[in-house]
Amino acid sequence: FLLVVPFSQGFVKVTSSQKCVFFAAFLCTTAAALLLIAPTTYHRLRWRQHDKEQMLATANKMVIAGMGLLALAMCCVVYFITSFLYGGPAPWLTAVAGGAFAFFWFGLPLYRKAKEA
Repeated sequence: FLLVVPFSQGFVKVTSSQKCVFFAAFLCTTAAALLLIAPTTYHRLRWRQHDKEQMLATANKMVIAGMGLLALAMCCVVYFITSFLYGGPAPWLTAVAGGAFAFFWFGLPLYRKAKEA
């Protein structure tokens, strides 16, 4: 989706601020893919190097950061599409999406962790 949109005919109707949000979504998606795929490569390159604990700690940090960037990218896409199609409700729908990502992806696990401590 993000790679095709700029080359579609409707992209000429996009405002300057929408282009900025689109580009932010593109960059966040790129960084998220990098961080979410990196643990696999890290694991393959460090295979049988007796580095399991460090490898898991590093991979965990990369995946958490990657998920945060993926959530941010998806919120940017929600804003971009909603503002392009409907205008006004874009900030509200983006806030709802961001809240849902924050709650389900981060809030619930952190709540559970705090409850168990």
